Amino acid sequence: MVSEDDDDDDECPVCFQKMILPTAVPGCGHKFCFLCIKGAAIREGETTCPTCRGDVSPSIFKMPVNRGAALDMHDPESPSVTLKLSRPTSSGGTVYYFWGGAPPLEPLSIPLSLASHRYNRHLKRINPAACNVEPPSKKSVAQINSSESPGEGASGIQKGLGDDVEGKSDSELPQEEPERFYWLYKGRGGWWRFDPRLEKDIEAGRAVTLDSTDLIICGYAYVLDFIKMVQYRKETPTRTREIKRVSGEEFKAMSDNGEVKGISGVRVA
Repeated sequence: MVSEDDDDDDECPVCFQKMILPTAVPGCGHKFCFLCIKGAAIREGETTCPTCRGDVSPSIFKMPVNRGAALDMHDPESPSVTLKLSRPTSSGGTVYYFWGGAPPLEPLSIPLSLASHRYNRHLKRINPAACNVEPPSKKSVAQINSSESPGEGASGIQKGLGDDVEGKSDSELPQEEPERFYWLYKGRGGWWRFDPRLEKDIEAGRAVTLDSTDLIICGYAYVLDFIKMVQYRKETPTRTREIKRVSGEEFKAMSDNGEVKGISGVRVA
């Protein structure tokens, strides 16, 4: 039976990834991705649990229903929006930190790796001893001041760096999410969505060539022909199914109209 629990954070013992459409074996209770347990039980012809070798009833693959999944679900291994780590203000691989309440007279060079490890988002005061950096001497201050052009002394350094530090980090800036596409195949009674992990594989294959790509589904080798927009098993190329790629807007319209029945043979209610 397909589990209705929100258990997709668990790792599948077959693919070693977070489960998609978690499915429990009725006899022993072990859980797997739906396609993983289906491939393991049917492909080998043993109908046994991959974990304990207990019996797996073929009935769990007949008209399965998952009441806890969404038709537009994401791959649980990947967030829907990729967040970039903020980086400290730097120049030439060096990040500048200062101590004391007065305007700094000389920037302190700290390796960027150390700065990003300890201070990812905000400028903080640090103890110079922790960085093995000596405080500026009066002599070095004089040398720096003499080398600066008019109006670009210590106060100029502070102002320029302060503007950078106070600016928003990369993670705080609006991130445009790339357009999302869905892959569907035609089955009995309507269209079915490929599971989101397979969709990523299909998109990756399509990025390499616009002709076709190969996939392993339930232990069988499939070919997806992007020219004819059909899929078939390699061993039976004459038995084809129609496939199509739709945008998020098209997918929502099809889902609302009841044209999309479920994901990978599992009805989503």
